[in-house]
Amino acid sequence: MPTLTAAYAADRADEVAIVDANGSVTWRDLDDRVGRLRGGLEGLGLAPEATVLLMTGNDRTAIETILACMHAGFLVVPVNGHWVPDEVAYVLEDTGLSLIHISEPTRPLYISYAVFCL
Repeated sequence: MPTLTAAYAADRADEVAIVDANGSVTWRDLDDRVGRLRGGLEGLGLAPEATVLLMTGNDRTAIETILACMHAGFLVVPVNGHWVPDEVAYVLEDTGLSLIHISEPTRPLYISYAVFCL
């Protein structure tokens, strides 16, 4: 899986890979961002098959995080922003999670859920 974005970064380096409300990112930049995020997650001591709970909006940070986790062999569990605290609590308890990734734009919504549920 680590070569998932590398091939596109090599062949289509300057082509746009993702466009969202915050702008766009090229394949080269996506591959770099995914690699750095993977390194950061592994630097936290996460081992392959660690479970990462993803609490983010529908933007490129979600895609970058999913790709970084896939490259590292982590399991990704996305959480829907419309879930009620009991649903989030169930997922937090059931997944045996190793890390919760909360993106900046969704932090006010999700942090209250995560604190409530933990």
